[in-house]
Amino acid sequence: MVTEGAVTDAWYRLVQRIKVRARKTLFTRTELELRAKEATSVHPWGPTEEQLRDLATSCRDSSSIEEVGPVLLQRLGRSGTAWTQVYKALVAIEHLVLHSSPEWVSWAVEVAGPCICQLQTFQHVDSEDQDWGAKVRAKAAHLDHLLRRPAKLSRMRGPKGCSSFSSVESCSSAILVQQ
Repeated sequence: MVTEGAVTDAWYRLVQRIKVRARKTLFTRTELELRAKEATSVHPWGPTEEQLRDLATSCRDSSSIEEVGPVLLQRLGRSGTAWTQVYKALVAIEHLVLHSSPEWVSWAVEVAGPCICQLQTFQHVDSEDQDWGAKVRAKAAHLDHLLRRPAKLSRMRGPKGCSSFSSVESCSSAILVQQ
């Protein structure tokens, strides 16, 4: 004989499985989105050269902007203790601008430009009076300066539109590790 509790329990498990499947279906991320999220995670290191190179290589076509652009904009919108994600999004945008398709330059100027400009006033001071927002402000100012000077940007991108990886400013772990 089946008890009422067993039916309720079975029903509950079925509903939970349906919820999990729905979440996976609704929130499925593409491989490119996942790579962008990984490169801009909350961890106090990275993005690594390999992650940046992989992202730039994967973003050589204009369709990648639809996948990666929203992830980077979301990261730029973070505040406070998520300063590492903001900083890493700026690093990723700079790398894509320098090493990926020309469409990324247009996207950075037209779509991300206002956010980047606004980040020049980013504030985050931790409980020990360490101003972590200074790193974001400096990177935002550097990127804004670069985006406002097409001739300089064109020289940095190189004759083929994508300069070599080694010419870009090193941006990995030493900058982000909290002391």
